[in-house]
Amino acid sequence: MEVSPEYRHLRPRMSLIMLFRIAGQICIALLALLFPEVGENRYLLAGALLLVCVPLTVFLNARFRDSDAGWVEPLFDLLLVVVLVHFVPDVWIVALCIGLMVALAPSVSLHPLSYRIYGLFAVILIGGMALAANVHGVDDWLLPLLAVAAIYPSVVFYAHWQVRRADALRERSQLLQSMTHLAGSVAHDFNNVLAGVTGHAELALAELPDDHPASAAVREVINGASRASLLCGQLLSFSKLAPGSQQLDLKQEISMLVGLLEPVVPKGVRIEFEQSPSDVWVHADRSQLQQVIMNVILNAGEASADLPAVVEVSLLTESEGAGWAVIKVRDRGDGIADEDLERVFDPFYTTKEKGHGLGLAGARRIMLLHGGEVSLASRKGVGTTVTLRLPLAKPDPDVLRLQEADPAPVRGEGGLVMVVDDETSVREVVGGLLERNGYGNLMAENGQEAVELFRDRSGDLAAVMLDIKMPGMDGWRCLELLREIRSDIPVLVCSGYDPEDRAVVELPENVRFLHKPFRNVEMQAALSELLSRPDSKAS
Repeated sequence: MEVSPEYRHLRPRMSLIMLFRIAGQICIALLALLFPEVGENRYLLAGALLLVCVPLTVFLNARFRDSDAGWVEPLFDLLLVVVLVHFVPDVWIVALCIGLMVALAPSVSLHPLSYRIYGLFAVILIGGMALAANVHGVDDWLLPLLAVAAIYPSVVFYAHWQVRRADALRERSQLLQSMTHLAGSVAHDFNNVLAGVTGHAELALAELPDDHPASAAVREVINGASRASLLCGQLLSFSKLAPGSQQLDLKQEISMLVGLLEPVVPKGVRIEFEQSPSDVWVHADRSQLQQVIMNVILNAGEASADLPAVVEVSLLTESEGAGWAVIKVRDRGDGIADEDLERVFDPFYTTKEKGHGLGLAGARRIMLLHGGEVSLASRKGVGTTVTLRLPLAKPDPDVLRLQEADPAPVRGEGGLVMVVDDETSVREVVGGLLERNGYGNLMAENGQEAVELFRDRSGDLAAVMLDIKMPGMDGWRCLELLREIRSDIPVLVCSGYDPEDRAVVELPENVRFLHKPFRNVEMQAALSELLSRPDSKAS
C-alpha cells in the first residue's frame, strides 16, 4: 500500500538521502582501510561497502524515487547494520543501538501497514544480531537482546499513539483550512448580497421625502445591513492566517461601532463613548480589530444585570515608550468571581449558559498579533473593565489630507464609468447609484468582457469599478490587462473578500480599494478622490 499524499512533504528528497548514505559508506570503507584496529575483515568490509552497498544505494534511489514505498529505505539501512556487525563484531552493542533507531524510523510509522513492518524489522534486528553474536562469540549478548525484545512492543505502541495523534491533528488542520476557505467564500457572497440590499435601500431612500413614514424603515434596513457587514468582517478575520495592516482612526472606528451596536445590546442598556481630545491612529487589520471591540462591548452589555444600565467606552492615549492607544470598556454588572478570573482567557472556558468561550481568547490572540495586549479587571458585585492597548501610529499625510478635505463628493458630470462585476444585482445597483451621482455607466459581467470593452472604449472612460473575485479571470489579472492598454485609468477595486489579501498592500497611485458593502457616499467620495488626482486623465 502507498503512503497517503498528505505525508509526502514530510520525507526528505531521495537524492539527498542517497548522498548521505554514499558519503557514510565511503567514510567507513576508508576508515577500515586506514586503521588495522578495525579487524581482520577490514578489506572485506571496505569491498562490500564500495562494491555492493554503494551500487545498491544508487539502485534503490532510482527504483523508489517517485514511489511512496519510503519504508524500504530504513529496511536497507537495517540490513546494512546487521551485515556490518558480522564484519566487525566488536561494535556489536553500538550496532544494536543504531539498528534500534533505524527500525523505528519515522517513515515506517507513516505507512498504513506500519504495525506489520515494525514486527518485520524487529525480527530482522533481533534475529540478525543474535546470529552475529553466536557466530563471533560475543560475550554477554543475550541480556541486551532480551531488553530490546521486551521494550519493543511498548516502543511500537507509543510510536503508533504518536502517529494516531498526528493523524487527528492533521484532520483537524484540514478541517480548519476548509472552514477558513468556506468562511471567506461565504463572506464574499454575503457581502455581494449586502451590497445589493444597501444600494437599493439607498436608492429608495433618495426617492422618499424625509418625513415619509417609510423613510425610517429604510434607514433601519441600511443600518441592519451595516451590522451584518460587521459579522462578515468576523468571518473574514477568521479566514485570515495573519492580520493585514492599514491605518485606522480609532475615534472614527469606535464611533461607528457604537452607533451600530446600540440597537443590538439588550434593551435598557445604553452605550456611552468618551472620546480622546486628539486623533488616535493605529496600524491594524480593520475587520479583526472591529471583531475584538464589538465582542467586548456586547459582553459588557450582556453583563449589565440591573436595567437601565450604561456601558462606558473610553479612548485615551498613554505616552509610555512610543505611545499606546488605550480602549477601556466598563460595565457595572455582577462582575466575575475570583476563581474564574484566572481562566477567562482560556479557549472554550465560559461562565455563560450559552457561551462558546472564544471571545476573550480570540481577542487576546488578535491583540498579540497586532503587538498589543488585553487585560481584565473585575470585582464581584461591582463590575468589569476590559482594557485594550495598541501601539500608536503616525498617520500618513495623504490620509490626513483626505480626512481634512471637503467631505462633499464631486458629482460626475456625465463621466463614463465601467462597472465590472459577475453579480447582476450588484451591477444594477451600482449603475443606479452612478446615475444619481451624475455618471454614465458601462457594464461588464466578467474580466474577459471588460478587457474587450475597454480596448474599444478606453478613451471614453473616466474610471473603472472592478470586482476581484470573479469566475475565470479574477480582478487583479483584469487590472493588469487594463493598465497595459491605458496605464492612467483610475480604477476603484471593490470586493468583500480578497483571497490574496492584496487590499492592504501599496496600490498604484490611480487605484483605490473599496470594501463591499459600501454606502453611496463612500463610493462617491472614493470616485471623486480618484478623479481629482493630478495623474487622472479622465474624459
